[in-house]
Amino acid sequence: TVPVPDVTGFSQDAAEKELLSTGLNVSSTVEQEYSDSTPAGTIISTNPIAGTEVALGTTVILTVSLGPEPSPSASSPAASPSTGNAEEG
Repeated sequence: TVPVPDVTGFSQDAAEKELLSTGLNVSSTVEQEYSDSTPAGTIISTNPIAGTEVALGTTVILTVSLGPEPSPSASSPAASPSTGNAEEG
């Protein structure tokens, strides 16, 4: 058996290379979650979790950060400016 390496904070590509180099497989299904503390595109967690002893060839599912969750109020002004709207009138 091998422990699942801790790839938290790695880019997805780097995490996949690390897992493959330890004899583990990477799932084609990648989960995505918003995170205030983890930059977009980096790994939040793995399933099984880091440190878990697994058999060689075990498939690991990566969870990739989407960055901070956008708040509706923050994106509304940029999406629909109140001045200079060409569709008015």
